[in-house]
Amino acid sequence: MRAKKETKGRNPSKDVLGMMAWAVLTTTAGEEVPFGTLLDIYGLRWRIEVISKVWKSHNRLCYERMRERTGRDLGMMKFSNYIAGNPGRVARICARLARGADASDGTCRALRKYCCHDKRKRLIITRSNAACP
Repeated sequence: MRAKKETKGRNPSKDVLGMMAWAVLTTTAGEEVPFGTLLDIYGLRWRIEVISKVWKSHNRLCYERMRERTGRDLGMMKFSNYIAGNPGRVARICARLARGADASDGTCRALRKYCCHDKRKRLIITRSNAACP
């Protein structure tokens, strides 16, 4: 299907289809790692990439609205955990954020409390400000 799309509806040649049957994986793992294990790891990594893409594409509105309204960033893990634990609230969250609920709205308050990263400033220790013994 991909080859047909890329060739604008024409049937791809046998050579093109043959090349599409290959998967080239590069790794720094040694020869002691079985090929099947490498494929399993690659499959997991691909799922992580897909999750990241879905988050960026489909949850962008939620992320942007929360940042506009509260000045805080939604955390992917925190937001996913909140949605998993409160599936009945998904439609309400989407509707409120889509219409631009303000920061005092109950939905925004709950998301800020349970799904946003802390806003506190953390001390970053560097060589220049570290206490020397």
